[in-house]
Amino acid sequence: MMDKPQPRDMTLTFFGHWRRKSDTAPTNRTADSNLNAVVAVLLLAFAATATQAQTTSPTSSLAPQQTATLAGTRTITSDANSTATAVLQVPQVSSSQYTDVTGLTAERLIETGFDRRADLLAARQRLSIAGGRATQAGLRPNPTLDAEYGSPRFLAGEAEQDLSIGVSQVFETGGKRGKRIAVARLELAQTRAEVTALERLFASEVRTSFARSIAFSRQLDALERLVGANVELVRVTNARLGEGDVAPLDLNLVRLETDRLRAQVIRTRADLESELISLRALVGFETTEPLRLAPAPDRPPRLDLSLTELTDLALRERADLQAARLGEELGRARIRLAESGAVPNVGASVRFSRSRELFDLPARLGGGDLSDSDNELTFGVSVELPIFNRNQGDIATASGERVQATRVREFLEATSGATWHLLTVAAARRRKLSSCTRRRSCRVPPIICEAFGRLTTSANILSSTWLMSNDV
Repeated sequence: MMDKPQPRDMTLTFFGHWRRKSDTAPTNRTADSNLNAVVAVLLLAFAATATQAQTTSPTSSLAPQQTATLAGTRTITSDANSTATAVLQVPQVSSSQYTDVTGLTAERLIETGFDRRADLLAARQRLSIAGGRATQAGLRPNPTLDAEYGSPRFLAGEAEQDLSIGVSQVFETGGKRGKRIAVARLELAQTRAEVTALERLFASEVRTSFARSIAFSRQLDALERLVGANVELVRVTNARLGEGDVAPLDLNLVRLETDRLRAQVIRTRADLESELISLRALVGFETTEPLRLAPAPDRPPRLDLSLTELTDLALRERADLQAARLGEELGRARIRLAESGAVPNVGASVRFSRSRELFDLPARLGGGDLSDSDNELTFGVSVELPIFNRNQGDIATASGERVQATRVREFLEATSGATWHLLTVAAARRRKLSSCTRRRSCRVPPIICEAFGRLTTSANILSSTWLMSNDV
């Protein structure tokens, strides 16, 4: 009589190998937890394979009671395997309260934030302010009209009077008006670039929060599928324990893994709800206002560009870099304007004067009063002498602002390649997780591959978010 195979020893060896590997694995809790959960589910397929291997041994030499026990065990395992597959194929809907096809996309959230965020609305008012300054910079100085009238009659004197009317005009020299217009236009362009950069930063924050929320929701679905698989594995292992095919340690290990996955589900749901609260505050929603997100595509769009091409694109298109370059030009324009301020302006004036005087005639001439009126037209020129103030302070201030803008531009250009490196790291992690899924696709049920696919999709979304958030 042939000895009956001992699947219990194989099962214990499998768990022992699994525990030893987990002790030496890196301390990445999320990746290890998901991997360990799937490895626990692999036990189900392994147990089914071991049970089917028993059917290849000759059963004619077994006792009738042993043959009946073996058939019962095979039936239980086969039913459990089919039941587990059926249970895992039922879609989990826990994330449906957070995501829906009728929910808001990332672009819709960004448009809503543009209309609701008070800081963005205030930043757009800077454009109106800068536009007003540009209009004011092109205006010429107004002429000055002055008039004077005097008479002794106000003090009970003679009926004499003096009337004077004059007009004066300041003429700017040194090209002040043209340089002032150039400064105002550069300020308007810089303000527009800064507002665009602020909107881009806001859009990147919304996209990043949106991607994290979608990733958490898909991770929640995947974890709940794994929990369902482990629950069925606990039932099958318990049944096999009643038949004497496994040790109590195996059942305890599976239960422990199931409880750990349930705890991770709770933690993931809490992370998802916390991220949604942050997204509401970021967009400008009320805390109690309902918010559902539209599902994101499974794979992000490809961007087949090299590091050099990405860097050139960033240097050419990024709004903050444009603002920094405009700041350099603005600094030079302000220096020229400050230097022109040292050139004195010329003031011209014209004045008309009319005076009426009374004279007493002597008695030998018949006496009486004689009036005399004089009209006078005078012209004048005034020039400020730049002896003490030659605009030295404004020139030094403009020079410092230009140097500051140059340093800001150099810093932004030096850090423009950081996006590529972050995207490269995220893409490498995504490929690693995808290859892990492919290696296991031939040995695990399709539903487990789907769970791994959901986790891979989350990595895809987060890796593509790095690119969108930096807006190269």
